[in-house]
Amino acid sequence: MLGPAGADAAHPAFSKMFVQTEWVEQGGVLLATRRRRAPDEPGVWAAHMLLVDGQGADTHEFESSRLRFLGRGHLLRDALAMRPGSALSNTSGCVLDPVFSLRRRVTLEPGARMQAAFWTALADSRESVLSLLPPLREPGATDRVLQSAQAHAVSRRQQLGIDVRQAARFDRLAGPLLHADEHCRAPSEVTRRGHGGAPVLWSAGISGDRPIVLLHVADETGLASAHELLSAQRY
Repeated sequence: MLGPAGADAAHPAFSKMFVQTEWVEQGGVLLATRRRRAPDEPGVWAAHMLLVDGQGADTHEFESSRLRFLGRGHLLRDALAMRPGSALSNTSGCVLDPVFSLRRRVTLEPGARMQAAFWTALADSRESVLSLLPPLREPGATDRVLQSAQAHAVSRRQQLGIDVRQAARFDRLAGPLLHADEHCRAPSEVTRRGHGGAPVLWSAGISGDRPIVLLHVADETGLASAHELLSAQRY
């Protein structure tokens, strides 16, 4: 997530080698940054923290290596870190396959309730990303942010003239556009008939560097779908 999606998809193992993690004891924050490969490459820092009803950070456990979390030869469903009595390694630094994993141990009395909030922040420097976190520790911050996000979403939908059901459809469309999904591609026998590659698209004024949605409209009854697709593009 700290690097370009295309670079990660092309060489995921190589891309992950440039990520370095750091544990900030004060406040219990796990940081990750992508080391720059060129002087002009923009900096990017991510911070991850877990707040449990205002409790202190003295019982934190953390992990930043997927290998240590899973254990060699294990999958997520039988990860070593999830076995009863296990503890996270509390290590950070240069890891071959970085992750954000935080753990707190709490005891709930019968009928009691507790709220846990995971926060992830992103900025262009270590100082900037850490400066985003103090307001999130204030009482009620979680509810305020969720309410603000909901109000913003409602306002945005009203501005674009989109209802809740349309927004849900557009969200389902956005995923395959951002991350390749073979279920949304043409059948292999169709794609094999393609020829010419990106230059053919360029000759038609179409960029081959961006995701493309293809809509077939057979008659006037399909114009409503075309209008909705244009709304999805604005959304």
